[in-house]
Amino acid sequence: MACMAGHEKTEDPLLHLEEEDGSELWQEHAKALRTWDDLSLMQWTNQVLCQLHERSWRASHPFVMSYRLALTVIQQRDLWSRRLVSMSSHYQPAECCGAPSIPLVSHDICKYGLYCSNCGTELAELAGFPPGIVKTFNAWGAAYETYHQVAHWPDDKRRKKDDYEAAMETAREKALPLLSQLGFSLAPRFLEFYPAVFWEDGDDCLDIIPEDLTPPDK
Repeated sequence: MACMAGHEKTEDPLLHLEEEDGSELWQEHAKALRTWDDLSLMQWTNQVLCQLHERSWRASHPFVMSYRLALTVIQQRDLWSRRLVSMSSHYQPAECCGAPSIPLVSHDICKYGLYCSNCGTELAELAGFPPGIVKTFNAWGAAYETYHQVAHWPDDKRRKKDDYEAAMETAREKALPLLSQLGFSLAPRFLEFYPAVFWEDGDDCLDIIPEDLTPPDK
């Protein structure tokens, strides 16, 4: 049974730096990269791509966040289409935006598939992968949605619950090991199809932050 999420697609503040309502903090961080000339920016990005190769990374990792921030500046300047520097040979351009094809795996993968880590649109549908992977992620997604949906109960359902805060805390505690499983065990499976993978190591709806997630052996 595939998971059926009852919430809207997760939005990433790094995807909206061109808008007035973009994150002020990320706007501030981007200032340094905007001082770089086009060639230096593209060369640095290619160097980072080589370091990202063949690994699955937390989305909150400083290395990944710096790289993705550089992508927003590159996208604003339309540098991918100009091809000032050849893209690292390990990567293929994504059809949606031309940036290196690196998926972002999030907790709503069953509904929205793999996100493009550059522009946030759908990079690939989950159904397009081998049946074994689809079955594994659908089973994981159904389990996770059991707890995630508590954060999206309608007001009338919340009022009927004697202690909604306690229900939220229980859902958060149950979701934590599942989100760790997604990142540390399941997301790396996509390295068979992509040169690198990013995974979203938090869930704002359940107040789960990256520091809450630890590898299974810890």
